[in-house]
Amino acid sequence: MNNTDIIEKITDKIRGSKNFIVTSHTSPDGDNIGSSIAMTLFLRKLEKKAWHVLDDSVPENLRFLLDEPGRRAMDESDMRGRCHRIYTSEEFLATETGRALAQSGDYVLIILDTADESRICVSSEIWENASFTINIDHHVSNRGYADFNHIEPEASSTCEVLCSILRSIDEKKFTPQIATAVYTGISTDTGNFLYDSVDAHTFENASFLTKMGADRDTVANRIYQSTSYDYLRLTKESLDTLEVDDSVGIMILTMDMLERNNVDYKDTDSLVNNVININGVRVAILIKERGRGEYKISLRSKDATNVCEIAARFGGGGHKRAAGCSMNGDLDTVVSQIKEAAKEQICITDL
Repeated sequence: MNNTDIIEKITDKIRGSKNFIVTSHTSPDGDNIGSSIAMTLFLRKLEKKAWHVLDDSVPENLRFLLDEPGRRAMDESDMRGRCHRIYTSEEFLATETGRALAQSGDYVLIILDTADESRICVSSEIWENASFTINIDHHVSNRGYADFNHIEPEASSTCEVLCSILRSIDEKKFTPQIATAVYTGISTDTGNFLYDSVDAHTFENASFLTKMGADRDTVANRIYQSTSYDYLRLTKESLDTLEVDDSVGIMILTMDMLERNNVDYKDTDSLVNNVININGVRVAILIKERGRGEYKISLRSKDATNVCEIAARFGGGGHKRAAGCSMNGDLDTVVSQIKEAAKEQICITDL
């Protein structure tokens, strides 16, 4: 089935259905939150009933996409109002509507930006009881786990994929809030339009979103120009761990460092940019401690080196220029293994 056929089928399914739950992956990022908010709000513009459900918190720098900081209590009558609420599975299933939908299965579950079903960030009850599932993504590792699967690995972001789909349904339904959410996802997943996944189509969609009222100034300010003093202290301390070995740069972030500087774990992904921006570094590695002997690895590159291949060696994935994985063991071993894998990948690139 080609892209045109599957988009038509997704469009028909959306037009012919009444109830929707929208979700994405664990450890939310801009593409995750942006696409989910945009999808939920667009469905409501189509006079559908839609709920955004995610069993994880929104990073601080993305909360501007909500009308209220964090999660705000709101009754069902306010669902179509301007405030965008994100439910946890527990919160949603505690409502009369949520319980009824879960029991009847009378809803379509739309999963965005999620390469593997193990990372779907809702309860198994919501995932398994859906009458129909739609998977929209841009990760090359996504093998398709839903009833309808639309994956565009060449796209810069899931938000770019979603933008094209929603435009094909009805461009006039885009509001400034929807446009800003989509623009945020495209911007964050392209490193502010720096990655080689950006092409003319990306810029055309960005232009359209700007015309529809996307607040580019707020996106730039909140994502790229807002840094707390605590975060700067953490940056300084993490830079003290920096090691550059040939063209591989490694930085380490421990739980003690986070606690000392009062910074949330979820708000540290951009630290890896300090490493990849160093002249001569081709692969940047940020090792973040999640628990005793547990580490999350963030990988970036700025040439042809495919860091997704590095992540895949350790059960992870992502994109050519930005990827990640999890590793267990003592820190010295983790550093040694990931650094060696990065060097080997650079050698493969240079063959």
